[in-house]
Amino acid sequence: ETLLGDSKEGDQARLSRAMCSFYSGDILWAKTQLEVLLKSTSKEVANDALETALLIASNSIEDTAMEGLQILRKPMLYEAMERYDSALVGYENVENILLANETYDDLLYRKGKVELKLGHLKEAERTFRVLQNAAGEGMWKEEAYFYFAQSLFLQRDDGAESALEDYLIRYPNGFYTEQARIMYRTFTS
Repeated sequence: ETLLGDSKEGDQARLSRAMCSFYSGDILWAKTQLEVLLKSTSKEVANDALETALLIASNSIEDTAMEGLQILRKPMLYEAMERYDSALVGYENVENILLANETYDDLLYRKGKVELKLGHLKEAERTFRVLQNAAGEGMWKEEAYFYFAQSLFLQRDDGAESALEDYLIRYPNGFYTEQARIMYRTFTS
């Protein structure tokens, strides 16, 4: 980090250090470092820092002990290490514990993404359906609708076309709109 200075590689080293702090439980220090990296000249580093910075910021206001984040960080580490089977087991093990915690929607989002990576499409479908209701108007609402539709599409489920329409109507200028349109066009051709 020191040798690479103010370069993309230096920012990547700072991001790695901040994430190591997060995974080891020093969440407040990680938050400070991630917020600095949001101003990185590297968009890739800034975007990578953004997701965890938002996770910490949105889940540390009322819970000063950050219990939810302390629990969630362990399966997140497995996910970062691409040990998806272990990550999924970790998310499943803490799901009931975090049911009433402010990190519950974050858990559902991460669990659903891991299920998609593992090809557990039916499970991902259920997880994203639950997330649609759990997210309220929260951070993962759009993702819940998109990934729900995607999981149906990948299963070749009859409800995929309707789910994609629902996403496109709700989010005509959304982050995943172009991907949803590409999938939707397969039904009209």
